[in-house]
Amino acid sequence: MPSKSKNASAASKEAKQLEKLQAELERKKAKLDALMKSGAARANAQPAPPKPKPKPKPSAKAASGGAEGTFNFDANTAARRPVSGGGGGDANGSLGASAQAGPAAPGSPSNGGRELRVNSFSFDPEDDPVVCKVVQTYAQQAAARRAAMEAERAEKEREAAAAANAPPSPREVRLKREREKEARLAAKRKFAEISSGITRLAGKVVESAETREALSVAADIAAEEAAYAERRRLETLAGRSVRDVNVARSRAGPVPFDSAAFHAVAAKRKLEIVSKQCLASVKQVMSHKWSFPFVKPVDAAALGLENYHDIVKQPMDLGTVRANIEKGGVYAACEEVNRDVELTFANAMLYNGAQTDVHVMAATLKQFWEPRWAVIQEKVAEVDESMTAEKESAEKKSAEMHARQTLAAEEMRCAGLMADLDQLKRSLEDLKRTSVRITRPMDEREKKRLANTMMKLPRRYREEARDVIAETEGEHMVPVEAVARWGEILEDLPRFSAVAHRRLALFAKNTRRNATRGIIGGGHGVEGDWFSESDEEEEPEPEPEPAADAIASAKMEAQKKDDAADDAKTAVRKDGVEDETATNGSDGSMEDETLALAAAAAAAARVDEGG
Repeated sequence: MPSKSKNASAASKEAKQLEKLQAELERKKAKLDALMKSGAARANAQPAPPKPKPKPKPSAKAASGGAEGTFNFDANTAARRPVSGGGGGDANGSLGASAQAGPAAPGSPSNGGRELRVNSFSFDPEDDPVVCKVVQTYAQQAAARRAAMEAERAEKEREAAAAANAPPSPREVRLKREREKEARLAAKRKFAEISSGITRLAGKVVESAETREALSVAADIAAEEAAYAERRRLETLAGRSVRDVNVARSRAGPVPFDSAAFHAVAAKRKLEIVSKQCLASVKQVMSHKWSFPFVKPVDAAALGLENYHDIVKQPMDLGTVRANIEKGGVYAACEEVNRDVELTFANAMLYNGAQTDVHVMAATLKQFWEPRWAVIQEKVAEVDESMTAEKESAEKKSAEMHARQTLAAEEMRCAGLMADLDQLKRSLEDLKRTSVRITRPMDEREKKRLANTMMKLPRRYREEARDVIAETEGEHMVPVEAVARWGEILEDLPRFSAVAHRRLALFAKNTRRNATRGIIGGGHGVEGDWFSESDEEEEPEPEPEPAADAIASAKMEAQKKDDAADDAKTAVRKDGVEDETATNGSDGSMEDETLALAAAAAAAARVDEGG
């Protein structure tokens, strides 16, 4: 491929040079044409006739017959040669010039006795052998390069076809099988993780539903208790003014519809009508000129009315009605005021005859009261209508608010579940990448370094190393009594799986770190120097591809944003699902868990293959 691009660039460069040469030739041709045209114009111009001069004597050349010649200029040879004949220019129209020698005739436009006339001049690059040779040379070189490029491409195509048709080598077959095995293990791990995550999410969803049900029951109980308390309050405040309740809107937003509160507001507004409209109407009746018999209670003993209380069972007067209104807490509605006023007039007309003055006065005042009572009834009807409209509006707003709250709660719950599911998926992807990285097979150099490290491992750590191998390869591979034959175990080290190799390397790394810090081993004994600097070399990590690195960084940024959103949602949500993502410790706890999962998957795969 590099040679192909090099040949292509050389061919393009030569083509550009050829184009430049052709352009230069075109410019020179145009310049020559312009020069020859200007020269011909000057030669053919007719100057003013000079003064006549005496005729000179004929020269010997003229005497010999006036020999006449024509000179032709060839652009290819750039030479001037005489041509026989007196014509100007050849048959091809090449550029030529004719000159006539001899004495000038009288009146001729010659300055020295000789006339030069240019007939034509032309230049064609195709007739120039130098230009043609250069063009042919470049064309031949370009054709040779194209032929070489075609031959090279055909050779590469033949090699690729031969490589595609060739049977795979044992190494390629082995690598393909290893990749397929790793893919199967990764799929099993992912399926197990997803199944576990779905099970946990289902349990949390059920728990959330139970919690919501319990909260709903508690809310219903609280609502019933509040309604009962409101009824008791209204019963306690019967006959007294009711405290106003703002049922429309509060600073915290719309409140749920409360029927008892609406009844309380309606009662208060009606009490306002009693204290204002009814009181004013009673005062107007009392100011009438015939109201004096009805202003105070009837004193039957002073007036000698012995049978008054036998006839009138419920005495009443306008002064008592006015006092009750002003005192408050007696009349809860306007109808009660109207009842007492009409009772006052009814008692007077009942006790006194139809033709008596008191009877006539009572009938007159009753007629005076009725239009005022009609106005009061209109006020009460307006209050009822306004309260009905407000009640319907409040019920509608309460229903809308409840629907919005229910929808918001459901959206919050769904968003929480989706966030948890996304977090679980991201954790699975991270676990998959980590497992693929730590289950990568070791090369021969790494296996040799691991064997040297395990050989130098102190005796008191060999039991733990044996447990690591047993968890990965099985107890039958390294029995407990095999620790005494540590060398035999290390002989089988190359036959262990890649997971076992990585787990042993991680175990040795952690043990070396702790020994270096003085936590384990310590001192300058055999155990303190059981590893060398060459063993301390860190295992080179595979460099990620740029695209994979960019995707990983983008996922990390998205995960940070999602985590911040989850924290904000958790602060508001009451019944959210808690995150259960494990963090990777400084001593490689995440890698230990991943290695354990990979080991379990590898053991399951071996059991399946054996079955």
